[in-house]
Amino acid sequence: MAQSDHVSVRSKWADAEFIRSSFTKWAISVEVACIGDEVAIRDDKDPDRGLLIFNSDEWSAFVKGVKNNEFDFFDK
Repeated sequence: MAQSDHVSVRSKWADAEFIRSSFTKWAISVEVACIGDEVAIRDDKDPDRGLLIFNSDEWSAFVKGVKNNEFDFFDK
């Protein structure tokens, strides 16, 4: 991604309303925001570090996996 792409991504999400996850484990939590059909996730302790951005299909697949316990690596 070019430097100008990083600037445009940051400016797009600058005014987004990020919501902190209600579930935290090991003092790790994230914030999530939606704009249009995109979802952004960031570290709540270091919000300027960067964003992970997903389209609606990717986000839906992730949520489905969470609900199906596909990411319970530490509980096994």
